[in-house]
Amino acid sequence: AEEVGEGGAVGRWGGEEFILIVKNTNFEQGCELAEQLRRKIESKVCSWKDLDLKITMSMGLAQLNPSENFEGIIELADNKLYEAKEQGRNRVVF
Repeated sequence: AEEVGEGGAVGRWGGEEFILIVKNTNFEQGCELAEQLRRKIESKVCSWKDLDLKITMSMGLAQLNPSENFEGIIELADNKLYEAKEQGRNRVVF
């Protein structure tokens, strides 16, 4: 996706989970990007057969620091995702 910028990546991480990796972005910029993506997805209507479907997205956001490993940051982001779901969904938690 163009939103993650050059060198970034988007992929499916699990059943209904996706991962976005954004390079050369500070935490504040990452939070803003996540919220922009959430709003963009929320504003879309998908038509399927006779139905108009609205999609929402909950996101957990974490920043990788040099002292952390990849598995630890994934676990942190996953915990934040579950916080977002517990808080009512369709939100970004960081």
